[in-house]
Amino acid sequence: MPAPRVCLGLLLTGALVTGGVLFHAELGAWVRQRPLLFPVFVFLAQLLFIPRITMLVISGLLFTPVLAAGLTLLGDTAAAVVVWAWSRWSFSEATDGFFAGRPKWRRVRDSLCGRSPVLALTVLRILPFSHFSTISLVSGALRLPLPVYVTGTVLGCIPTALFYAFAADWSLRTGSVFPAIGLGVLAFSVVAWFSVRSFRDECPEK
Repeated sequence: MPAPRVCLGLLLTGALVTGGVLFHAELGAWVRQRPLLFPVFVFLAQLLFIPRITMLVISGLLFTPVLAAGLTLLGDTAAAVVVWAWSRWSFSEATDGFFAGRPKWRRVRDSLCGRSPVLALTVLRILPFSHFSTISLVSGALRLPLPVYVTGTVLGCIPTALFYAFAADWSLRTGSVFPAIGLGVLAFSVVAWFSVRSFRDECPEK
């Protein structure tokens, strides 16, 4: 992952959060009047390696949960396809050297290229510690078929888009984030357990 782009993404994340706090009313009113522009912001955020959770929370604060999930899903999918295409064209010939000496990364690669690539990609998209753009880069470098890639991406993005949108909406209405945090921890635990089992079944250690 290019270091300058990562630094830029972190700086922009901080700027977005700070700006959202200082100008919440003004920015919220402007974006709500132009909802179709929000997927464009999500698209640009993914290309700049801004953490996906940033835009998920912002969408939940600005729109109704279902609309927020739909808008972020649209932007996420478009960005994922662009990064996949760029990586497929740029890095597919260098995958052997990239995975050499990285056993954990090789297991992810083997899972994505195994019997159930849609399931593997879905799980990776759901896990909160899996970086969205990095998964797109690896998938493109591995030359995953586009239908498989888009299906896994959409299936994996829907649960998190809905969860963060409803969590943000719940926090606004109740003034408390603890119920949403508790639900998130429970969901994360279940998905993490399921993902570990999936990777082990798909790529058993030799």
